[in-house]
Amino acid sequence: MKKTVFILLLFPLLTFSQVGIGNTAPNATLDITASSETAPSNTDGILIPRVNNLTATPLAAQNGMLVFLTTDSAFYFWNETSTSWEKVNEQNGTTPGEMKYWDGSNWVTIPPGNTGQGLTFCYGVPTWGSCIPQISTTVITSIFGNQATSGGSVISDGGTTITSKGVCWSTIPNPTTADSFSSNGSGNGNYNSLINGLTQNTTYYVRAYATNSAGTAYGNEISFTTQNSTIPILTTNSITSLNDITAVSGGTISNNGGTAITVKGVCWSVNPNPTITDNLSTDGTGSAAFISNIILLNPSTTYHVRAYATNGNGTAYGNDITFTTLALQPIQIGDYRFGGVVFYIDGTGLHGLVCDINDQNYAQWGCQNVAITGADGTAIGTGSQNTIDIEAGCATPNTAADICANLSLNTYSDWFLPSRLELLEMAIQKTSINNTSIIYGGTAISNVYYWSSTEGAAHYSILINFSNNTAGGTTKNSTRSVRAARAF
Repeated sequence: MKKTVFILLLFPLLTFSQVGIGNTAPNATLDITASSETAPSNTDGILIPRVNNLTATPLAAQNGMLVFLTTDSAFYFWNETSTSWEKVNEQNGTTPGEMKYWDGSNWVTIPPGNTGQGLTFCYGVPTWGSCIPQISTTVITSIFGNQATSGGSVISDGGTTITSKGVCWSTIPNPTTADSFSSNGSGNGNYNSLINGLTQNTTYYVRAYATNSAGTAYGNEISFTTQNSTIPILTTNSITSLNDITAVSGGTISNNGGTAITVKGVCWSVNPNPTITDNLSTDGTGSAAFISNIILLNPSTTYHVRAYATNGNGTAYGNDITFTTLALQPIQIGDYRFGGVVFYIDGTGLHGLVCDINDQNYAQWGCQNVAITGADGTAIGTGSQNTIDIEAGCATPNTAADICANLSLNTYSDWFLPSRLELLEMAIQKTSINNTSIIYGGTAISNVYYWSSTEGAAHYSILINFSNNTAGGTTKNSTRSVRAARAF
């Protein structure tokens, strides 16, 4: 039988504190007691492992492991969920009245507010006073050598009125309204902004902005690079719809040159290589193909035509095309010739009246209660003399007759305010006039009252109701529509 011998070695121990493991009183896994709760020594405490960097990556089993980072003088613990070391924050203030809120990742300090100031939640963040707006920046489009287009969308006005909004841009990130900026009005909603004055082949940064009484907010930043730009490249369309006094052409732009097209059309002359100093049409902006009406030509005449397009770098021309107008054709109602739309032809078939393709806006007949000597012609052919007499007897500027007498249009300067029967003929032919006017870029005659040059008496003059082709009279100081005519 074996015998077991127990040897007990006794050593003297000097104890300053006590450690209990698996205690039941107090009930804890680990209980460390200081040498004295009322008068602890400078060695009472636990020394957590000290490290000078957090480059180590613990495993899942170390979730919650604690270390002391000496370079930050702070405790950090391993968060296995975020797989990162997280600082054990100290919630100590520095100024009375400070508050802290959790932003989802960290505790953020709110400095004390002013007396009487209210705390408002702005987009989930407690803020003293009102909220600034919330805005997003629109993607960049139409990028050229010297301009581009962006804009913004006001998500929230912050509870107070948006007083200004737009975009700001710079070659340096995070532009503000201290840099270049656009002004796009006030209020909520979406808006488009032109970013101009740019340099070719340069990177720019853009942010939308919106301002209310609480301050200015900025949207997300977007960057873009401008193009290298030149003059446009285009071709001239072939001639169509040719007659004795008009033709149709146009142009196709294959390259805008890297800069927005500001004007385009065709120019024509009896000499080769016409330019925009000759006769020309204006057919809008942009890079889309366009159709152009070539007007006021002479019969049996050879012309040269070229498409043109202008951008920020200059004007470019398409190829030179020649055409010859037809021999003089019979004049018809609705023809666009002699500077306007034909609405009356006399018995010879060679002479008559045309009117402008646009109204001359609204005006008074003028000189209320003043009789104008000679301005009483009613027949076709008396409108020109009526106008001359009105100009001689009424010095008031911008009257209906004065506007027509001073009109210079399509190389003609002998326009006049039509007489009663001339204006009535215009009303009768309204449909033909409107069709032609619209084709050539004008506006339709409205179903309203138009002034004639025929005076009824010192206190009234004659007008025509274009809705039912009837004549009437009203005081001269009334405002009515005006459309000029001329004879050919």
